[in-house]
Amino acid sequence: MESIGSLARLGTGAFHSWFPVWSARAIECMATHEFRQIELPLDSPAPIRSYPESRPEIAFSQGSAMNCFTHIRIAARTRALTVAIFGAALTFSAAASADPAYPSRPVTIINPLAAGGGADNFLRALAREMQSLWGQPVLVESRPGAGGLIAGEFVARAKPDGYVIGDLQSTQLMPEVFEALRKANYTYSDMRLAVRVFYLPSAFVSRAGVPWKDMTGFVGHVRANPNQVTFGQTTGEGHPLHLLARAMFDRNAMKVVEVPFKGAGDAVLAILGGHVDTGYPLSISSVQAHSRTGKMSILAIDSLVRNPALPEVPTLTELGFDPQMAPNYHVFAVPKSTPDGIVQRIHDAVRHALGTEAIRDYARRQVVELYYGSALQA
Repeated sequence: MESIGSLARLGTGAFHSWFPVWSARAIECMATHEFRQIELPLDSPAPIRSYPESRPEIAFSQGSAMNCFTHIRIAARTRALTVAIFGAALTFSAAASADPAYPSRPVTIINPLAAGGGADNFLRALAREMQSLWGQPVLVESRPGAGGLIAGEFVARAKPDGYVIGDLQSTQLMPEVFEALRKANYTYSDMRLAVRVFYLPSAFVSRAGVPWKDMTGFVGHVRANPNQVTFGQTTGEGHPLHLLARAMFDRNAMKVVEVPFKGAGDAVLAILGGHVDTGYPLSISSVQAHSRTGKMSILAIDSLVRNPALPEVPTLTELGFDPQMAPNYHVFAVPKSTPDGIVQRIHDAVRHALGTEAIRDYARRQVVELYYGSALQA
């Protein structure tokens, strides 16, 4: 794949321009921290990945390791808050939970994204496996809006009994880090992590009939026609993937007209109808069939490597756009006072579900990357 040689790679400066609070608040990647490798004993065509012991590189640097968000230290005005985005040190004890029979009634997984999208569909498949194990209904409830803060606050303020579980990402877990989300009424300290679950690769797509055929052509066209191309963004202001797109446009002198959508489903319909020219991030499963029929084109994906389901589609890294800010894992989180025993049961249920043939087969078909990890790796 030909590289876009004239495009500036996204490095530290690019993201500092969109995260001014980060550089100002003395963020540092804790290079001395090491992870313990935890792998499922499975031989799966859809591998469940777990990072080995490694020293994370500095966040956002070219070629940095994808676990660079392991630790972030934020200097606040009144106190220093040391947090771990994808490396919270949780230790499960053998202490009994407050509810020895947990779960004894329905459990609800809160999804911060719109219903019908790739994350929602996967969570429903996962919930079925957890329900089969527990013998209790496991429901999935979408609470989109405000960049995920509606869902995040709902989880943070829920009763700490394990019956509300949040499927959260970095923005919902740590709104205090993101300038656009600091209006949140909760912080990372209101949560505790249970388990790292999955990563949903996203596609950058174009509608049919556009004058470009690939990302190189797209960049050239936008540069030559500023503010003429519409871009559908589906995650909300301040989300890491939204900021990645913003930085990509900014670093390459591209001016587009942003059109916000509540979720991928609405954006896909708008692209199919010709109402929006491009869109990102969109789950691969939501656009793959339309790409095959020529109704839209997938210009790139933001995975680490090319996906076996789309071997002809390049990654953003190949094209010179370096999305190494973080893999935006989905992790299960609960209110901070949730007893250890209950958190352990949630962790064990997810671990079991990810090992089932039903989930592995779903992941293969729907292009979901399973990233099981203990709370140490979440």
